[in-house]
Amino acid sequence: MKRIAVIDLGTNTFHLLIVGIIGDGKIVTVYREKEYVQLGERGLRHIGKAAFHRGMTTIKKFGGILKLFDVKDYRAFATAAIRTADNASVFVRRVHRETGIEIRTISGEEEASYIYEGVLLSGALDQSHNLIMDIGGGSVEFIIGSKQNIFETWSLEIGASVLFNKFGGSNPISKSDSDLLSDFLTLNTPSLSKAIELYQPVCLIGSAGTFDVLSEAIGVATSDKYKSIPRKDYRIFCDRVMILSYEERVIDPQIPEKRADFIQVSLLLIEHIISLGSFNQIKASPYSMKEGMISEMVAERPLQMQYLD
Repeated sequence: MKRIAVIDLGTNTFHLLIVGIIGDGKIVTVYREKEYVQLGERGLRHIGKAAFHRGMTTIKKFGGILKLFDVKDYRAFATAAIRTADNASVFVRRVHRETGIEIRTISGEEEASYIYEGVLLSGALDQSHNLIMDIGGGSVEFIIGSKQNIFETWSLEIGASVLFNKFGGSNPISKSDSDLLSDFLTLNTPSLSKAIELYQPVCLIGSAGTFDVLSEAIGVATSDKYKSIPRKDYRIFCDRVMILSYEERVIDPQIPEKRADFIQVSLLLIEHIISLGSFNQIKASPYSMKEGMISEMVAERPLQMQYLD
């Protein structure tokens, strides 16, 4: 069984995914791990000393795991934090010098394309117009598309870390901070708002981050890989979480400890996007950029692949 892998260096989280290729395009997950590195804890313009160290430690750990599983065919991709940090090149060079791993920094448009391919593998896309939303720490990728086509993509610097650093000072988040966040999102999403009005997507499909939390907390399994998020349950979850203090969120069984900081601003972001359209469905895809990268590596169209997770 041939094994290939991807390393996804996100603003908040580094992911490692190792898969095995069985037969003609069948893929099985061999190993996956994530580490909350938080490169963007001090913003996107500079990687702080502590974050730099955490990033190096994690990459070295992932390199050891690749050797353990004898994976020689792998790729490492970096997104928003390393796209924008003034010392990103120092980090990339040091990683290569100390581990041999070459990091490729991808554009927001490439990131959105990989996300689309990953979501396509989940079965969540259909023939109608859908809005895909992937909440990262630094940027949020949006894709309007169907099962057949991508119509438009956006990569906007309105990720969870960005919003938290700007508006997450109150505990729990105050109405004034919520209003300021809403105004900020309105100023930063005009083209997306116009496209939603033009294409009128009927389904919001979320991948990664907060949508993983929603999937685990209130998601309803389907015959495909994705889960549906009932609107009523979503509303109850949001209303409950928005009034919790950080200390209460940390111990809440439905909120992973590492998401406790960002979940309120992320839910407000989702609320803002929902308010821009008339969505009759919300879905959570377990597959995102990593799986999209894998699909490119096996050089087959996702519709011809079978992901045996």
